[in-house]
Amino acid sequence: MTEQSRLAAPSELEMPLDLSATTGDWTQLEPTHLSGSRNLPASCLTPALSRAYSKPRALVVMGHEPVTQPVAPVRRIQPPQGTVRHPLARILVSDDSSSIQQIYNLLLPRYGFEVIATPGGDGLKTLALCHEHTPDLVITDINKPGLNGYQLCQAIRSDPRTAHIPFLFVTAMDDCPKRRLGCAAGIDDYIVKPFLFENLFYRMALLLMLPRDAQEQLMSLTLSIPGFEHYHPVTEIAGPQTLARALLRITSHADWAALTFTIAGFDTLTRAYGRSVANDLLMRLASLVRIAVGGIDGEVVIAHPGYDWRITVAGPALRLDGLDTMIRTRLLTDLMRQLAPQDRANGYMTYSDSQGQIHQAPLPKLYIKRLDGRHGPLYRVRDLWEALDRTTPLS
Repeated sequence: MTEQSRLAAPSELEMPLDLSATTGDWTQLEPTHLSGSRNLPASCLTPALSRAYSKPRALVVMGHEPVTQPVAPVRRIQPPQGTVRHPLARILVSDDSSSIQQIYNLLLPRYGFEVIATPGGDGLKTLALCHEHTPDLVITDINKPGLNGYQLCQAIRSDPRTAHIPFLFVTAMDDCPKRRLGCAAGIDDYIVKPFLFENLFYRMALLLMLPRDAQEQLMSLTLSIPGFEHYHPVTEIAGPQTLARALLRITSHADWAALTFTIAGFDTLTRAYGRSVANDLLMRLASLVRIAVGGIDGEVVIAHPGYDWRITVAGPALRLDGLDTMIRTRLLTDLMRQLAPQDRANGYMTYSDSQGQIHQAPLPKLYIKRLDGRHGPLYRVRDLWEALDRTTPLS
């Protein structure tokens, strides 16, 4: 059996992963404190390793020096048969460590993604593959042969055929100045080594802006794994899996309510002020929601309803009364502090695109939509999405 057919075999979804070849690039960590942010719950683990080990552990991709190995041919790996109706997206991965690329090749197809791997992580070959296959997302490290990550990003951004493709940098902790350089070069997001594979996955889903059918397929894949959840890499709020499991229980009561918060203009805020400013605002919104609710318990759930920037809180209507006014007032006050005085005076933001052209965009706004018992029980997250589509934001 060839390596590619072995990866694509549906039966292997039920088998432990053999990652013995990935020495130096990953490590098994007990699910405790990671980066001082929070206790890592046992549910937030890669499903492959959860099956492979009786004691839950997390897959953490580390940084290291490239491994010298013969350059392999271009690999194009499809999702295992039966996992999704068709690949959710085509991902071009480029890393000069063959063992890190092996992790991408093993895990991304299991979530329904088609993977194209650049041999040796060569920047020039990555550029050629980008033109040949037009991927939906490029994931690359910075230090690589041929073209480095910045040069590769600039080359892709300068070509109208590929300028629209989202770009995700994988970088080391001591690369803060380089990350700023990467933002100037036109990258859409970055993730710092070492990182949980689940955080990489979530950032991918956010950049891809997957349609609803694709998001449903992703949720169905992860919901089939007992206790598996994703946590948003910025807000650390639970993903749509948590909401899907609790939605019918909460909305079966007549006195339920749900508030969904959306920062309209989040993408343009990112372009105008940078990812860190936009992420700070999103973290502030998440913090305000947690404080206003007064804690998460069996009555209330706080989660992202999809692989996007929205936040939903659902529970008894009395627990949610007045939350919308308080959160809106405080968040808009924080937003105004972040904006440049000239933008506040003009009433709009200005930003330049990858071609250097100047654009104007409205100032960000907080949209809040409320659902309640009049919308009936909600059986699936899709029911929530459709109800939100029919609902006018609160004034």
